Amino acid sequence: MFRARHTFRELSLDSVLGCFWNVSITEDATRRALFSNTLQHELQDYHASEVISRHWTKAPDNNPVVRAQYVDLKTWLPGDILTKVDRTAMACSLEVRVPMLDHHFVDWALGLPLSMKIANSQGKVVLKRAFERLVPSEILHRQKQGFPFPSPRGFGEIWEQNSGKKL
Repeated sequence: MFRARHTFRELSLDSVLGCFWNVSITEDATRRALFSNTLQHELQDYHASEVISRHWTKAPDNNPVVRAQYVDLKTWLPGDILTKVDRTAMACSLEVRVPMLDHHFVDWALGLPLSMKIANSQGKVVLKRAFERLVPSEILHRQKQGFPFPSPRGFGEIWEQNSGKKL
């Protein structure tokens, strides 16, 4: 229910603001309340969506999906996901490789037509076709799953102990 509310709001906005609110954690009013008067003055009329807008306009294609992927590539991956993977791997003394982020491969993938990336509401079409003979279908086509943080006990046990709720 809550996700639908956000989705409808995002769809009612222009593509850049819709993309911004899709990845935002904090509403504008909450963000402003957290800022000191000095910081608000220094920021002048700056809005965090300007980061999205800057990358959005530089995307290699005008398609909104491709633009959103480009924004993710320039913001979310290096600023969030890859950083978390790197820190977690170092904390556990793991050697981690991200082979599909070779810049030649990324340039090639960005240039693919959208129909080779998304079909019938399914993403990663070309990738899945490439791995069909190597990866069992039940793994290749299963629903997206989160990546739990390393813990001697499962997250569900920790949550249950602290909240009294079972996941």
